[in-house]
Amino acid sequence: MAPLANWQSLARAAARRHGIDPGVFVRQIQQESGGDPRAVSPAGARGIAQIMPATARGWGVNPDDPRAALNAAARNMAGYVRQFGNYSDALRAYNAGPGNVRASRGFAETNAYVRSILGGKGGPGGRARAAGGGRPGGTRTTVTTTIPGIDNAVARAALIQSFLFNRGSSPLDFALQMRNLRDVAPISRTRTSFSPGGGIPAARGGGTRGGVASFGGHKVAGWIRPILDYARRRGWQGAVTSGYRSFAEQQRIYDSGVRPAAKPGTSNHEFTAFPGGAIDVSNAAELSRILKSSPYASKLVWAGAKDPVHFSHPRGGSY
Repeated sequence: MAPLANWQSLARAAARRHGIDPGVFVRQIQQESGGDPRAVSPAGARGIAQIMPATARGWGVNPDDPRAALNAAARNMAGYVRQFGNYSDALRAYNAGPGNVRASRGFAETNAYVRSILGGKGGPGGRARAAGGGRPGGTRTTVTTTIPGIDNAVARAALIQSFLFNRGSSPLDFALQMRNLRDVAPISRTRTSFSPGGGIPAARGGGTRGGVASFGGHKVAGWIRPILDYARRRGWQGAVTSGYRSFAEQQRIYDSGVRPAAKPGTSNHEFTAFPGGAIDVSNAAELSRILKSSPYASKLVWAGAKDPVHFSHPRGGSY
């Protein structure tokens, strides 16, 4: 195999972009492909991040494009780290699938995979080394959290008022927004996690370098706010109905059954650093018309029929 000359720099940059430990991610890619963007496994996984074709289609990424594949793999790992609370189980999820994390503790291949990246036994109860070469050992923590419900009555009232007073409002757009503004019941969950000694840093929600701004009372990715200001000055009368979301917020939306909705950890709404970040809006067609003739035409793009209220930066066909 012929490793890409600067693959480690690209991997570290992708890891930092999505808030995961660069050392862990570099060792993961080393284990996956050795940095070879042309690697193909016997099972059919392709590229530098060894992404299966079906997974690549679901992520909307070309697995043979090293930059895109590393970015997608890092984003996926960040989601797993947030979901499972530690790198050991996150790596198991990447290697064996998120539904097989517990069972994978009996898989010799997955155990060797985790051990090669973290060192030690690599299991949630083992002596996994921290990514930065920290102390062995770790701490098991059990936490019960209650995620408050969401009362969207005020947002629904504002949407109805916007629809009634804007002649160009689309009835279909209005119906989709009302559906997405259903109230969500509170959720209580108990999670046990293991933190390896030395303190692997927790994944941040999609790259804090992008920052979060406010538009019309909604949090949006910092790079999106100036684009919305531009559209507003040119007559857009719509409103943001959903912008930046935490992992927990995305989990609530996904669990509520609203579709289309990405799995937690994979939604553009959970990220703030470009090219991550997304918004859902009312009067989407009007906003799209304004942006098409703007300097932002290729930066923030309407998903159209795929998701009639959604804007983000398209990557490999995915919004």
